[in-house]
Amino acid sequence: MRPSIQFLGLLLFWLHGAQCDIQMTQSPSSLSASLGGKVTITCKASQDINKYIAWYQHKPGKGPRLLIRYTSTLQPGIPSRFSGSGSGRDYSFSISNLEPEDIATYYCLQYDNLLPTEIQIITKTTQGSRSERLGCPQILTLCLNHFAKRFFFSKLQSLWDLLVKRELKKKRKK
Repeated sequence: MRPSIQFLGLLLFWLHGAQCDIQMTQSPSSLSASLGGKVTITCKASQDINKYIAWYQHKPGKGPRLLIRYTSTLQPGIPSRFSGSGSGRDYSFSISNLEPEDIATYYCLQYDNLLPTEIQIITKTTQGSRSERLGCPQILTLCLNHFAKRFFFSKLQSLWDLLVKRELKKKRKK
């Protein structure tokens, strides 16, 4: 009888530095507004991202929700009071007619140039645990920079969660 293997899940994503690393600067870090009012958030890229920017909403205890992709394309079910615009390096995201449920954290994400992702998978067998490191050649579907423009956006949620955690760790170290 073969030992049973139980998949425990993806343990760790990490991104390696690349010569085309694009930095995004989002502002303001916080803002206040009145119900029915309008707010605008801006994101500036360190280089031209060819309109490949997405905007996410994140509420505590929930996963990120994709609102807009390719600068201004609303996802199905997203109200038209959410909008995005921009080109080159400068982009903005607005919410008009603010409602109480709009209270959240909003993030921009460029996907013109995504770095390769390496995954470490931990599996548990009857003989103990083992770790396997999988690079891009073994898992071509996870080499995001090869097909980012065709990547189905809801699949970016897990990656986004990890990127947010990575940035929070960086901020805590400062």
